[in-house]
Amino acid sequence: MADPFPKSILPLLEGKIGELRIMRFWSKVDIRSPGECWLWQAGRNANGYGNFKIASYENVTSSRMALISDKREEPHGLHVLHHCDNPPCCNPAHLRESTHHENMLECSAKGRNRTPRPGNGYRKLGDEALAEIRRRFASGETNK
Repeated sequence: MADPFPKSILPLLEGKIGELRIMRFWSKVDIRSPGECWLWQAGRNANGYGNFKIASYENVTSSRMALISDKREEPHGLHVLHHCDNPPCCNPAHLRESTHHENMLECSAKGRNRTPRPGNGYRKLGDEALAEIRRRFASGETNK
């Protein structure tokens, strides 16, 4: 399986420029007590996750940046999950590395998945309309 995060950001955190990037990043986080969520104070995507422009050519989620800058390790091929289920949280104590599969299992177990019914939750046709189409197709009707 291909790495879902092909570009490593760890090299961008090295040296004096890297330290300045880390300082700029943490200046955008509301750091509170160790047990509380540390909320990202800058731009967020549609799902509420923070966006950080680490360099002119590279963006990273704030949670990923928080974990990598704290641990100084790149979680190649892994996602960054929140124990607190709070997308803008950047507290490294609330973050962990995980596979996409583990993330989906946790999402489902906590009832956060977007497909509340079996099958594709984004479909436009209901069960009755789908059954009617199948019945008509079976009787010889075409889609024309």
